[in-house]
Amino acid sequence: MDPEHPNKKQRMTPEVVAEGAGDTESIPEATKSPGITTRSSRLAFWKLMRPNNVPLSKLPLELFDEILAYYPILPTTFNEFTFFEDYAPLKYSERTVILRSLSQSCRALRQLAFPRLWDRLDTCFVPESKQAEWYMHITGSLRRKAEGVLESGPEIQHCIRTLTFGLTEFDLGRTLNALTRLLQALPNLETIHVTCASTARHFASAVSGLTLPSVRTLRITSDSDTLIPVCPNVTHVQMLGAAGKPKIELFKDRQIEILDGGIKWEDPSLVDRLVKNAPGIKRLEIRAPINWKSKLEATKAAPAEWAEIIPKLSALPNLICLILTFPGEEVHETDLPPVAAARKMLRSSQVKGNRRLIIRRIVSPHYSNKYEEEMVRSCTEVVFG
Repeated sequence: MDPEHPNKKQRMTPEVVAEGAGDTESIPEATKSPGITTRSSRLAFWKLMRPNNVPLSKLPLELFDEILAYYPILPTTFNEFTFFEDYAPLKYSERTVILRSLSQSCRALRQLAFPRLWDRLDTCFVPESKQAEWYMHITGSLRRKAEGVLESGPEIQHCIRTLTFGLTEFDLGRTLNALTRLLQALPNLETIHVTCASTARHFASAVSGLTLPSVRTLRITSDSDTLIPVCPNVTHVQMLGAAGKPKIELFKDRQIEILDGGIKWEDPSLVDRLVKNAPGIKRLEIRAPINWKSKLEATKAAPAEWAEIIPKLSALPNLICLILTFPGEEVHETDLPPVAAARKMLRSSQVKGNRRLIIRRIVSPHYSNKYEEEMVRSCTEVVFG
């Protein structure tokens, strides 16, 4: 309190230095949420909220979404085997923390932030204090959040379009019960992203009786591919994890148009089964499964079998885009035959219109580099008319 003006409340102004800047900014303690992990993030958040700025609630929606884009969402390829940790880095939770703070500020900001806050329900983040017991926390988080959303009613349930979760054997019965009830209560759910699921038999039994007509995209492991039959309108399947062995027969009677992610293509019958069960595929990615725990040499070269299976893809009557994703930054001799086979196949394809070949080189997270996400080193596109 100011001794000269006893009725005037004194503002708390701890000094915080912006990273990479030479000036200082005063940030009220109220905006220093523990979920916003960097000083620069807190500074950016406070600058948005300062009274002398244009009111945040008056910004055009496009500009508001552009600001939110500075806070990344969880990468679509995240999985316990494809990234350096078994749980998601906390930097991907900052967007949620900021939107929660805004939605609790005032009525105008709540109308703006609330639907964006609940557009995603991510249950795979683990606080630093719980990371030694991550396998307990992610299933507990899924159960608690599922039960909370079920109790909240339609206001939140109708907002959720992306659900991200992981499953371990800890408290599995109660967690699966809460998950299945949650899935049935989300009428606008479009994307399901499974970060880990080491309980294939129990998971398959739990979801077998469900029908999820609103789901269009599945980012799943081989242990959770039993979600495919319960999503009659799914069009995009992305395979995650280290197994890379999807049950192609599950694609039957589904309008699958996009298949990407890591698949082991060593089985010569895999393409034949794909042509039989998913003839509507328009975009296909050929890449090996990623495992950050594997030897570094195993992540650098493309399997030799790629050159043998690619010509068979000409039997897919709607294939207009083929993506070859090679591991590592350098071109190896084993990379050349698959590229030549892909060029020949697309050039002679009978599919009408332009056909595209996309050649990517990526460096994946590995225990030797500790990357938090894969790095695209080059991307080349070739169009065949």
